[in-house]
This record gives sequence, C-alpha cells and structure tokens, in this order.
Amino acid sequence: MFLNIFWLVPATIFLFFFLNDRRRLINAYLFSVSLGLFLLISALLLVVRTRIWFNQQIGIIVFSVLAILVLLSIIFSTVFLLFNGRQMMTYEGKRLANLLSLLYGIFIIGALALHFLPHFPGNIS
Repeated sequence: MFLNIFWLVPATIFLFFFLNDRRRLINAYLFSVSLGLFLLISALLLVVRTRIWFNQQIGIIVFSVLAILVLLSIIFSTVFLLFNGRQMMTYEGKRLANLLSLLYGIFIIGALALHFLPHFPGNIS
C-alpha cells in the first residue's frame, strides 16, 4: 500500500488546483502524471499479486496490454502533434511559438528512428 502514495500525491495536488482554477495548465500535467502512475502501479501490483490468486500468466498479459497501450499513446500523440503543428503553421503563421508542437512531433519521430536504427560499430583493426 506504500506504492499508492506515488500516485495519490499528484492526484491530491491536481484536485486542489482543479477546484481552485480549472483553466490552469498544470492541471493537465498533474492529471496525466497521476493517471499514468496509477495505471503503472496497478499493473505492477497485478503482476506481483496474481501468483497468490490465480495464474500469473494473466497478470503478464494485462501488463503487456498496458505496455502496448502506452506505445500506442506515444504514436497517437505524435500524430496529433504533427497535425496540430501543421494547423498552427497554416492559420497562425511561422513563428517559433506556433511551430513548437510540430517540432516536438518531429523530435519524437527522430528519437524513435534513432532508437530503432541498427548500430554499425565500424572496423576495429
């Protein structure tokens, strides 16, 4: 139960800020962090404790599904950032402030491409 503190603290701060002013930008970050930590801790506890209740393979399947959902969220958010950046560039102009979402989407694609490219160590003679 000690792990629940890791998601309850940001959730409590989110609730305080949300009730105080709903339009603050930090609300989105706190909600995302608390929801992500809640899902991660729930999946971890499910994998650890399923040995006691029933077959542990079910816990591994649920954890794998959650990992796939995280990967899909990265892909969909990248596509959204690229689309939003194109819209901002079309309607608002080509200033740096308007291009940040497009650049962030391009950087995510670049980071994924660098991660999955094969490494060529070269000749060691």
